[in-house]
Amino acid sequence: MNKPQKITAYWRPTCITCKPQPYDFVNKQSRSCVCVSILCLVKVLQFNMNTILVIVFFIMTWMSIYLTHTILTSCLVHPYLRFTQAIGLTVKPFFLRFYCTRVDNRLKLFTRDYEGKVRRWFDLGIITTFILMPVSIFLVFQTIASSLFLSRQNEGVSTTLYLLVPGVNLPFSQIFYFVINLLLSSVFHELGHLIAALREGIRVDGFGLMIFALVPMAFVEMDGNQLQKISFKARMRIFCGGVWHNVVLGVVAILAILLLPYFAAPLFVSGQGVSVISIANNWQAPTGYAIEEGDHIHGINHCPVRDKETWKECFQRFVDNYSRFEGYCVPNSFIQSEKIEVTLNQCCPEDSNRHHCFVDAHQNNLKYCLQVRETLLASEMPCNLTSTCSSENSCLLIHLENEKFRLMEFQRTNKPSFLFLGDPRAIYQSTTVINYTSKFNFLSTLPIYYFDTFLRYLSSFSLGLALINAMPGHMMDGKWISREIADFFLSQTLSKSSIDVIVRSFCTIGTAAIVLFTTTSISNIVQSTLF
Repeated sequence: MNKPQKITAYWRPTCITCKPQPYDFVNKQSRSCVCVSILCLVKVLQFNMNTILVIVFFIMTWMSIYLTHTILTSCLVHPYLRFTQAIGLTVKPFFLRFYCTRVDNRLKLFTRDYEGKVRRWFDLGIITTFILMPVSIFLVFQTIASSLFLSRQNEGVSTTLYLLVPGVNLPFSQIFYFVINLLLSSVFHELGHLIAALREGIRVDGFGLMIFALVPMAFVEMDGNQLQKISFKARMRIFCGGVWHNVVLGVVAILAILLLPYFAAPLFVSGQGVSVISIANNWQAPTGYAIEEGDHIHGINHCPVRDKETWKECFQRFVDNYSRFEGYCVPNSFIQSEKIEVTLNQCCPEDSNRHHCFVDAHQNNLKYCLQVRETLLASEMPCNLTSTCSSENSCLLIHLENEKFRLMEFQRTNKPSFLFLGDPRAIYQSTTVINYTSKFNFLSTLPIYYFDTFLRYLSSFSLGLALINAMPGHMMDGKWISREIADFFLSQTLSKSSIDVIVRSFCTIGTAAIVLFTTTSISNIVQSTLF
């Protein structure tokens, strides 16, 4: 008996139930689970060996960086000391900080030579941020409401904003995209503040980059006294510059995603199926019939696959309970010539690797032991319980040992179909596909997959950073923007202390909303992962 990869337990006096494992079509067996009687058991995630190795490598890397820095600085290694002083390096456990006090003169000259265009550029940023602020407030509260109220009613939770947690709902294999795109989004955000400040003649004391564990953060330090001396509109250009640059970067990434099929057209085709990029599990099948990286899949059973969206829709169709009763119109002559005689207690012999039990959809007492692949090839059209085949055919349903199991035929280009009998969710979660297929056999789809994935992360991270920073919360750009707006419109009627109270209260509510959004998102992520 194989040990299950993941145990699913519930808060109820029952046994531990296991997630059904995929059916092994070659060995004619399914992996079973051990049922243990326990009254109350908290479900625990079981990390696989790859996850443990990644965590150990992550900790060892940070320990090596910190120990190396401590040894070199303690031993007064002067070349290293000069290097750390030049880049403003600060090293602590799980923390790096780079700090620079010099701004490139070419950037200063750019803001002076194109002063009018730079001013109009950041004026657009003010308008965009003003529009984005109420949108961000609505989306955050809408996500909180969906997470809190719909989940309590056991309804499907549909949220607009999602929180990515490395190792939970973000695979460790995607960590590179996480770090690089968060870094680019942060740097581009702070670059907006920096250019706007230089355009308005504000002295920039320094700028830098911090990395806390896996999260990179950029920052800019400028003279606060000079900020108070410039006009309201000039300050707004500086405060809105970060959000504006994130919006621009996100929109550019989205346009690149939309235009990518046209630029890739000489080498790749899109909209005619999906290509398999990676497979987490090694689904057993005879040589030549196993699903492999690089396979071009254009259909699953009678469901056409054109792209990742239709790929997902086909799987959702198979998860539906009704798909259990979809069968095949098979000629009676084929059935009579190919069937293996069955016994009362057994439909197919245990040592048969290619045969499986089929049941007549309209006469449940009729069972046939047939070769699966040949039966599907002989099938003329699909059928179900409510439709009938011609008089020369019978509607056969695959006999399923588990109500969640399905027989799936993955139709591939220039290859025999891959047959899978098991839980569709298992193969869906373990298979990564891309919308593009190569025009040439020697050309891999991996480069375009990496670039497409990079652009999708970049658009999500940059626009997400813009939305969160537009919120009126502490440590967010929205705090300074809200304060400037309040001062501009309320300074004639209210005292400065009253305005401070209003802004502080408004930002406290915004901060609480962000914290609640983060908390509910993590709770839903953990709950969906555990249960």
